[in-house]
Amino acid sequence: MIETPRETIMMINEEQRFALRSITNSKNLSFDQYAYSRYKYGDSNQAKIFGQELCTGFIEKCHDFLLTSNQQFMAISSPRGIIPPAAYYIFQSFLEKLNCFLQLNERPPALEHTIQRLSTIAEDYSLLSRRERFNHLNDERYSIDRQPIMNKFLLFIDDIRITGYCEPH
Repeated sequence: MIETPRETIMMINEEQRFALRSITNSKNLSFDQYAYSRYKYGDSNQAKIFGQELCTGFIEKCHDFLLTSNQQFMAISSPRGIIPPAAYYIFQSFLEKLNCFLQLNERPPALEHTIQRLSTIAEDYSLLSRRERFNHLNDERYSIDRQPIMNKFLLFIDDIRITGYCEPH
């Protein structure tokens, strides 16, 4: 049994989600859509800025937990094949900033782990119908080495979480 405050136990046993920004109105975004587009098309400087901003917000929200958890953190980016997706570069700057924070507070660094995408989808998701997106998602296959993640606190880091079309109701 883990002897920690109830809040910590909740975070260990339940899925927690953190988003720096939410889109509630497509006409009034809380971020620069042009900067996001530059990032998606390979601007590594913009990816670094987004990753650092995401980590700053995460540290602010989870500060106490990050400093009191008795589990090592394992950071995992979105699935990838040979060529990493744009989100991987946000992940890299997030992990760098998180590890600086952990080191400054005499905590062990978060380790990096990978989910391998075993197939790729050539089509542009934005051009697919709801049914086509769902079918593609059902056909995707991934692989993860389980041994290194045992007894670790897993942090899945991605640039966006899309709800609605990709999730069955």
